[in-house]
Amino acid sequence: MEKLDEVGKAFMDHLLSSPNGEQQWKKLIHQGDLSPNEVALVFQGNCGWRYILPLLKDNALTGMVIFPIEVGENDKYLSESVVDIPVIIDKKEFKSTPFVQGVLRSSVSTKWQEKGVVIDEKLIVSQSDFTQFTPLSRGTGGVFPARYTLIAHNYLDYEGNAVISEMYIYGPSRREMP
Repeated sequence: MEKLDEVGKAFMDHLLSSPNGEQQWKKLIHQGDLSPNEVALVFQGNCGWRYILPLLKDNALTGMVIFPIEVGENDKYLSESVVDIPVIIDKKEFKSTPFVQGVLRSSVSTKWQEKGVVIDEKLIVSQSDFTQFTPLSRGTGGVFPARYTLIAHNYLDYEGNAVISEMYIYGPSRREMP
């Protein structure tokens, strides 16, 4: 594995402190190349907080690994929460997965590309096609299911605490909003 930067180390510490975190990581590394330094922290409206990692083969994006974060009732900080069982989304599923389309349209994928990750442009659905298969959010009785993704760019401050410095909203009818 590559040398971890502060973000990669914070992610790996969080993952390995969770039940079965080490076993999960060992299983994942057999699926392709993973770079903990490229992890993104994302909040999805209907699923909560998640970590996302690009799954690579020869620097080409072949999938995404999604680590749900189970936030407990008494968790004061996200780092106290449990990193749950990861889900791998294969590139064959990218076009039909609104969450992945939000990530591919975000600055997260731009950052990955700047680090040498090759992302096939054919995996990104045009905005007009995207809205055709994604239902609009609607609600009843004060409950409004949401289909949006927040991308949070974070860094560590001088005391080692994660700080969210930028946030963007992606969804079927939204444009990037700083």
